[in-house]
Amino acid sequence: MTGQGIAPLETFKDSLISAANAIAEELARARRQGNLGSEERGVLEECIRRSKRARQGFIRAGGSASVMLALGAFHLGETGFEQPLAAEIAALLAAYVEANGRQWLSEDDGGVIASSLEKAGSALLGANLPLFAEYAFKQAGTLYRRFNNAPAEDNCKYKAASAHRRSLPRWQGKRLLADLNAALFGYGYRPLRLLLWILFLVAGFTAWLLALPRPGGAGKSDAFYVAVQNFVNPMGLGDVKLISGSWKPILEIESYAGDVFRNLFFVLLVRRLFRL
Repeated sequence: MTGQGIAPLETFKDSLISAANAIAEELARARRQGNLGSEERGVLEECIRRSKRARQGFIRAGGSASVMLALGAFHLGETGFEQPLAAEIAALLAAYVEANGRQWLSEDDGGVIASSLEKAGSALLGANLPLFAEYAFKQAGTLYRRFNNAPAEDNCKYKAASAHRRSLPRWQGKRLLADLNAALFGYGYRPLRLLLWILFLVAGFTAWLLALPRPGGAGKSDAFYVAVQNFVNPMGLGDVKLISGSWKPILEIESYAGDVFRNLFFVLLVRRLFRL
């Protein structure tokens, strides 16, 4: 870069540091006043507005023509700040500016920025700023998608969904549904988690059958076979004629549960494998 371009870029970096410190101070003030939960969204919106304005300043300062990462010190956490979490805020600002303001971004540089965003997101989530963390993870996922890194993109989407869940008020319908979503199949990004629940369900129905009166001669292996078979391929009227009457309502419940969980598992698995 020429000597004429260095000074404007250094001035831009100073402005980015000031902006990060100001946003971090706003968050610290809200935390001291006990209003962090209600004010976080507003501060985040201001952060996004500053990011968009900073992008124009970055281009005017000549950073868009840089071959190397012009804001690498922010991505690597090598800049000092006055306020706690200002380094993470600066990483968000710098990532948006450099990912969207450069004429050309290599895959390696994109990986550095995305990794910085993931690290910032984790720190912000640990500081009880789930909306900021969700934004960071979404930006990281967008960068990974730009360079066709599907596993990393899905991982960021999973983290973003987890951060969003933590931003919801406890004991409300949306939060409870999000908790269930996370526990059952990891927001759709962890289909094998649902397979574990299927195994637990089959084991539970088997134990339930064994606790009831069994048809003459039926043993433990028979109860296990019936439970697995009914979960995978629900029995019809002809199949249950010779089964104990006490087993029939249990098997009916299991067949409906099997239909839901089995189909959901294959939908999630196909989506994960083929990214539909």
